[in-house]
Amino acid sequence: MRFALWDVLTVGGPERADRGSAPPGPARAPEREVLPATTGDGRLESEALAIMAGEFRRLREQEQSLHRRQAESLESVAEALARLADGRPAAGQEAVARLRAELEAHEAGREALEDELRGLRQAQSRAAAELDAARAELADAQARADRATRRLESMQGKLKRARDELAVARAPWWRRRRARATLG
Repeated sequence: MRFALWDVLTVGGPERADRGSAPPGPARAPEREVLPATTGDGRLESEALAIMAGEFRRLREQEQSLHRRQAESLESVAEALARLADGRPAAGQEAVARLRAELEAHEAGREALEDELRGLRQAQSRAAAELDAARAELADAQARADRATRRLESMQGKLKRARDELAVARAPWWRRRRARATLG
């Protein structure tokens, strides 16, 4: 204790030079300064002892907290090993099992959606084929309607000509000449 107190009371001792706190440059013999001697009531010595006691308490608290953390981690490892020994899954394995179950459920849902999508695509291709057939049939019907319309127009023209000729034939003889000239 006296030696530790002596190290605290000295400044620039060999310990400081070893720790690299000495200024850079050529190696010199360490200088030792001794703090002023204690007053008659021992105040300086008691201050050094208080500093050392505070440092000792801080180190002891750090050591205790380290021991607590080590004990907690050892307890969790021991618990996991006990679970493994008993055949129960560890907490991480339970989470993995739960995630695997969720993954399987999602896979099943995805497969169901893919089946539904395949069905919808088949229905769409059938509908597209039916639409193409209906369009072809519509085009054919439009072509027949166009031909029928042209025939009707032609027949209407012939019928008008026939009516006009009938009207000329029924007309009195003095008007027939003029009516035939208008027929052309």
